[in-house]
Amino acid sequence: MIAIQIILNFSFETTDSNTSMASQHLRVLVAEDEKTASHATQKLLSSMGHESEVVCDGIEVLLALKRRTFDLILMDLQMPVMDGLQATSRVRQLFGSTKPIIFAVTANYGKGFQKACESAGMQGFLTKPIESSKIQELIEDWFPE
Repeated sequence: MIAIQIILNFSFETTDSNTSMASQHLRVLVAEDEKTASHATQKLLSSMGHESEVVCDGIEVLLALKRRTFDLILMDLQMPVMDGLQATSRVRQLFGSTKPIIFAVTANYGKGFQKACESAGMQGFLTKPIESSKIQELIEDWFPE
């Protein structure tokens, strides 16, 4: 618990000097604790020409953002240590309200989830299982050429 508190109170400045890439090649952070789902999402993103990194919980999201910039985060809502809503709120506190784009990924869709996601600072959500057409639509909407 002490290590988590230290990380939460740490001031983040990204060490990655590269700027975000064009819409044809996005950097995507996949925050998903379920290995099969994270592998499938990473494979899907790779097939679309995007670079991705997988983390398993909200603390790892914060640490990944410390190392480099991402254009998009696909954030599972139910993860151990720090869930997706908590992680998103912390990302918004540290990095602002617009970048990176954060979409919730959940199997439990409902109005309550949508409002909670918006309140935390997410721009939208995808339902599991993630379909390639939905990711493509998200990218076209949020990352126009």
